[in-house]
Amino acid sequence: MIGYPVREAHSNSVMYRLIRMSEMRRILYMRIDGCFGGPERYILCLFKHLDLSRYQPHLAPLVCEDKLAQATRAMGVPVLLIPMSSRLAVRSARKRLISIIEENDINLIHTLGIRSNLVAGPVARELGIPWVARVPNLNYTDYRNRLVGWLFHRINNRLLRKADAVQVISTPLRDYFQSLPRPPRRIELIPNRIDFPAPVDEETRRQAREFFGIGEDQTVIGSLGRIEPIKGYDLLFDCLVELPSHSVVLLGGEGSQAGLLKKKAESGGLANRFHLGGFIEDTRFFLAACDIYVQPSRSEGVPMALLEAMAAGLPVVASRVGGIGDVIRNGEDGFLILPEDRMALRNYLMKLCRDPEMREDFGGRAKRRVEQIGSAEDMTRQVEALYDDLLLSSSR
Repeated sequence: MIGYPVREAHSNSVMYRLIRMSEMRRILYMRIDGCFGGPERYILCLFKHLDLSRYQPHLAPLVCEDKLAQATRAMGVPVLLIPMSSRLAVRSARKRLISIIEENDINLIHTLGIRSNLVAGPVARELGIPWVARVPNLNYTDYRNRLVGWLFHRINNRLLRKADAVQVISTPLRDYFQSLPRPPRRIELIPNRIDFPAPVDEETRRQAREFFGIGEDQTVIGSLGRIEPIKGYDLLFDCLVELPSHSVVLLGGEGSQAGLLKKKAESGGLANRFHLGGFIEDTRFFLAACDIYVQPSRSEGVPMALLEAMAAGLPVVASRVGGIGDVIRNGEDGFLILPEDRMALRNYLMKLCRDPEMREDFGGRAKRRVEQIGSAEDMTRQVEALYDDLLLSSSR
């Protein structure tokens, strides 16, 4: 990596820092292909708000190109595929990464996920390139085999010790890494933030409900996310039969549980009250159809969709997991439940379904809360400041 020296004399140091700050920095983002979720939306959010006069983003999807790669190309950002024939094909992936770095003069690597950490970590150390690893949550419970989950979790923690910075999105995650016997060398807390949506008018709400097949007199409990066991949608489904008959559930997303939940709804006579919207590209349109937002997850970081629902003025019921407690103050900005607490989930949803004034009150509080937290531009400036600091340190 080409850089200017930083001298000890104060005046010269300032001058050289200014020169360094004016350089174009080429940042490589690495993410394995898969479901389009929070990490993918986070990457696109950065691409939207990065100062392109100083940073040139590149995306390196692992294995194959997916929805993230397509959206990235549409934004004019270069996509540089790193194919992997299997999870064990790390050596060939590292060779491909080295060629990408050399051919594109990459200055910093930003990884999202254990597979990208496995590939990028040793390469970053070998080439002396700063490496930022983003960790949104401790997702070892994502794995069907808990033993495999813990194994990958431990491997990832060993890798993260070598990162120049570990970017976390919540205070519980920061506290966890700080408590380790051998913590990462630098832990940077940069919470998720979003672009605040434009207000939704009645016509958009009507169109959204018509699109999803929902009547105007129904109370819609919505959620966006991967339809997987870790998201807790089975708990939400179990509550539905006990909720008022005018209430319906609307899920936006794809996943292994979608077919199972659809069959349960059909066999249980709930097909007209349980709607699967599939992959959702326009989250604002989806949220326009909703009256209540729910996040019954068993494990989470800080979901971007949750923040967007709050910004849209929806009352929220969510599990107190990951960084959700950083965002929602129970009884003030929304309602928090313990994971797996189906009774509490049902009770809060029952209250909101039956009380439109409560929905409006808590929706307004949620909107004010997320506006206080800050915007996507604020988040991006924090990320850029981290990049600047690491790049300056690496040039000394």
